[in-house]
Amino acid sequence: MRSTEDDESSRPSRSVQREILSYMLNHREAKDTASGITDWWLARGPAHPPLPDVILALEELARRGLITVTGYRRETKVYGLDNTRLQDIREFLEK
Repeated sequence: MRSTEDDESSRPSRSVQREILSYMLNHREAKDTASGITDWWLARGPAHPPLPDVILALEELARRGLITVTGYRRETKVYGLDNTRLQDIREFLEK
């Protein structure tokens, strides 16, 4: 059984993940830091998630191999679409 904490933390993360991937699919060459994604990509969406939620979502997408990550420090990591995983990304968005 999943804990309430897991359920609460996964809901916003899944929503933010979907927003990020949708943006990346529409702008396939776009790459940015977590801060830039928060301030520029997601600021125009229906909800403006806080930076910590965006970082969690990006980390999960990277763990799943759906996005690329360049850099090592949190402040300078650059995220982008993994164009070799387009079908997997579409399936993720359809769920």
